[in-house]
Parts: sequence; structure tokens; C-alpha cells
Amino acid sequence: MKLTLGEIVVLFEELNGRLLNRETGERSKGVLSHKLSIRAKYLLNTELNKAVADELKSYEEARLEIFKELGKQEGESYVVAPENQEELIKKIQELETIEKNIAVPKLDVAELFNIETDDYFPVLLEKVLGKEKIEAPIVDIEEVK
Repeated sequence: MKLTLGEIVVLFEELNGRLLNRETGERSKGVLSHKLSIRAKYLLNTELNKAVADELKSYEEARLEIFKELGKQEGESYVVAPENQEELIKKIQELETIEKNIAVPKLDVAELFNIETDDYFPVLLEKVLGKEKIEAPIVDIEEVK
């Protein structure tokens, strides 16, 4: 399946949780931290999460190169001057539109219905595991009678 790097970043957060606090490393609960069937956990973690993590690593490396190009190193991070902010945003948005092929495991979205959460996982549920919509034929009511 083709996903943009931006979607891959979101999918990684959906699987592993969103970073809530950079200093402590605290994350929200991702799909993988919920109680899942052995089959679902294996497919999501071993097949999908590994592929997503590899692409995320490449994305983060490319993103760091953009910061190095436009910013100045201060300690362990890079600071981008206000006059370069627009260029930074443009380059990161361009990076996030690059499409990558991700192997999607054969997992029925119904296997995730037992998860109790207030979170919503749009890339995972709609794009990755969502099925193509099948159009029902339009039948004249008179034909049914």
C-alpha cells in the first residue's frame, strides 16, 4: 500500500502512542499497548510496525538534514532563524508528501473492535485496514415487487 511519509509518521504514533512529553518520554497508549488477540498483535507489531519504524527512521534522518541545512546547532538541537522558518516548513511538507510502499498485513479491522479507547486511529483504521467500499447496485423498486 502507498502511504505518504506524513501518514507513516501518524501511523507510527497510532501503533506506538503519541509522544506527550519530550523530557520524560511519556506516550499515550497506541494500538499495540491494548489487549489484542495474539494474531493481531503479531501482525501489527512484527509486520506493520517494523516496516513503519524503518521508514520513520529514514524520515527522521532526512528531517534532521533539513534542520542542519537551515538551522544552527545549539547544544543537542538545531534552532532555525525566523527568516528561514518558511523554507523549513516548505521542505518538511515536501518531505511528508513522498510516497512509500508499505506491506500491509492481512488483518480484518473487526479484530480490533475489542479495544476500549477514546483515541481514534484514522490512518490505521481507514487507510491501512479499511476495505474498499463496494457500491450496491441501484434497483428500481418496481423490479423488487
